[in-house]
Amino acid sequence: MPIINYAPQSPTGRRTEQAPKRAFASRDEARACAQQVIDQRRQRHERKLTTPRLRAYRDACGHPREITDCTVTDGERTGQVVKSANTVVPAGDGTAGVRARLLIEWPGSGQTWSDSTEVRLVSR
Repeated sequence: MPIINYAPQSPTGRRTEQAPKRAFASRDEARACAQQVIDQRRQRHERKLTTPRLRAYRDACGHPREITDCTVTDGERTGQVVKSANTVVPAGDGTAGVRARLLIEWPGSGQTWSDSTEVRLVSR
């Protein structure tokens, strides 16, 4: 069973966690699974940081509370968030969903709208 060892959060010691509902025959398979779980959690954390309505989450993680005070990157360039908005996205079954969009000022190329899931916050 894959076990994830977390960095020390307090002077009392480390925290460990078993990856739920998974068991493997070899140690290498278990390590690969644990790494996949860690990567998925990191991606979910980065998506949550760029969701405009999650102000308290950004604040608790040490980032600016308001998304318009944040700097983001798409992996190639870095820009400043100017505005956020929610857009309605129709689904194929007649329903609709809401998608968070960010208006980003990219240096040298102007402002463009991006999905909040397509960018990540730049650490201060």
